[in-house]
Amino acid sequence: MSRNFESSFSRLASLTNWEGKKRPKGYRFDLSGIEGLCARLGSPEHRLRRVVQVGGSKGKGTVVSLLAGLADRIGWRTGAFLSPHVRDLSERILFAGRPCPLDDLAESVERVASVLAEGQTWFEAWTAVALLRFAEGDPDLAVFEVGLGGRLDATSVIPKDLCVLTQVELEHTRILGDSLASVAAEKAGILRPDTPCLTGAEGEALRVFEKRAAEVGCRLSVLNRDFGWRTLERSERGFEGRLRLEDGSEYRLRTDLRARCHCRSLALALEGLRRLRPEAPALLDQAGAWGRLSVLLPPARFQVLAEDPPFVVDGAHTDGSLAALASDLEENWPGRRFTMVFAVAGDKRWFEGLRRLSPLVDRFLVAPLAERSCEDPCRIASGLRGSGWKARAFPSIAAALEEAGRGREDGLGVLVAGSFYGAGEALEAFAESI
Repeated sequence: MSRNFESSFSRLASLTNWEGKKRPKGYRFDLSGIEGLCARLGSPEHRLRRVVQVGGSKGKGTVVSLLAGLADRIGWRTGAFLSPHVRDLSERILFAGRPCPLDDLAESVERVASVLAEGQTWFEAWTAVALLRFAEGDPDLAVFEVGLGGRLDATSVIPKDLCVLTQVELEHTRILGDSLASVAAEKAGILRPDTPCLTGAEGEALRVFEKRAAEVGCRLSVLNRDFGWRTLERSERGFEGRLRLEDGSEYRLRTDLRARCHCRSLALALEGLRRLRPEAPALLDQAGAWGRLSVLLPPARFQVLAEDPPFVVDGAHTDGSLAALASDLEENWPGRRFTMVFAVAGDKRWFEGLRRLSPLVDRFLVAPLAERSCEDPCRIASGLRGSGWKARAFPSIAAALEEAGRGREDGLGVLVAGSFYGAGEALEAFAESI
């Protein structure tokens, strides 16, 4: 790496990264920073062939990865921008199905660093790096995951051909509002006139999306109403189901996906790909490309590191996602009990999710997140003990995993959840232990 690159990378690394810090109450994002940055770079957001933007609360990264990965399998070159990363920064920017090493991003990083303005954020800078990389590489399709909210997210300056809104939960309430309707309204901010949108939302969030779509003139298609997935069989190695697309076509799929939410994401991804290339599902079906879908998933999405006893790493950190995780564990390993390693950032709602997991968990091992704002492990452990659960605080995720490993000798599974960054620490520790 050149000295110029190292200096440029250091400039980007020094920018405020709201993913790892607690945002002051009342802090407001706006689009002026990313708009100015893109203008100074020659507007790379206007040099992309096809763009899909994916927002929502749960499953965004999975939809992005499945959509881009399946497009790769039919011969398109793709770019994908995801957040957060779990183990390595290169996970955020993928080209042709592979993470971009820093060597490939050097020119883009240097150009962005050279035009940064005061107050620029870390996420804005890396969104711009991705835009430059994709504008230069000219992929057939670029897929962008919303970082936070939607209305004022940096990715919302990019013109798009299609958007996707996944399920919505109460999250980031200091920023997005303290009701499901207010959170959904912020996420609905990605809707644009004459740009179709697919959604997996339900209930109140769906009503917010439908109202906003009508206001802006956006055609909204709803999962399990206009298209959908129906599970036919669940085995120990995945799902078999029937996929129905909005054009009336149907496909019977046998996949190695292990979590029910992944099947919802698959339906959204395939319907999205059909909108962009109508013959794509038939091409995939003819090629028998359904089976090994788990290799397309980002890290820490119900990632199974070992089967017996199971070792599962998942980024679930909200009540809804933790409850869904409990259901998937029960279906994959009926009757199995777990030691849970838990680390969570602030401003999250997780207690009811842990209550749903508690019948499966022998003990909770609570740890801090390394170099990131997080809930106090001692306070969490004390609260869990007050609810009648076995819980103990540890100085690090690695130390908690070492203790959890002892339980595997007695047949207990290991579950790591609460944070994508905590999941990354766990994956590093697991890799070092084998």
